Amino acid sequence: MSAKFERNKLIESTMQNELNYFANPLVEHMCSMYRTPDIYWSFLNLMRRYCVGITHNDGVVYWQVGKNGECNLGKVVRYDSNGEACKWSDIEWLSLDQSMPTNQLQRYPFGLHLLPNHPQDVSIAVVANEVSALLAMTYNVIYLRNDKQLPLYIATGGMGTMDTLQHLQGRNVTLFPDDDLTETWTYLAQMQSDKFKSIEVCPMVRNMVNRSLLPPGSTFTDMIATWRQNKLRRV
Repeated sequence: MSAKFERNKLIESTMQNELNYFANPLVEHMCSMYRTPDIYWSFLNLMRRYCVGITHNDGVVYWQVGKNGECNLGKVVRYDSNGEACKWSDIEWLSLDQSMPTNQLQRYPFGLHLLPNHPQDVSIAVVANEVSALLAMTYNVIYLRNDKQLPLYIATGGMGTMDTLQHLQGRNVTLFPDDDLTETWTYLAQMQSDKFKSIEVCPMVRNMVNRSLLPPGSTFTDMIATWRQNKLRRV
């Protein structure tokens, strides 16, 4: 039985302490990419909006929340000071339903619970991982906050792309694949095109790799980081 996100004490305990957010290596790294006033508060609000918590030992919890607020699982990832997942720490799972193994509990794409708040004509942007979605949405919040037609970023978060897309049927969807996912996501978009109002692939990362602006195998997160670094050098 899924717990309601807003009523669960374990979930709330990971999202209450603001100091836990500000001292977290991932938050520190991501905020350093945007040298704007109040970036910490903007990013804090965004993480809470996306139902991202912080554990007592600096783990980042991506709570798996469905369209109706149902949640029974949290994905815990630890990051280093460069914003990269620590290789010495495996992904962990926080279960809110002890009656079933974690691998049998329902998972959801990152950000799916925000979908009902966005009208049908708003585009849905799909990226591969949670950090990519947060970085892209941070840009929107800081620089494009007055545009009500901004896309909602959703991440597969390790789920199969097909599993993610089934939640988005009938919508306008744009896929932003990492370099290594370009062919696979292009094929899936072609095969599933009749299930969406529109669906397209935007191979921005692959295009930058082809222009030698990024190394092969780069991710959407790498692309944003490179773009931000170049922009800051010109300031």
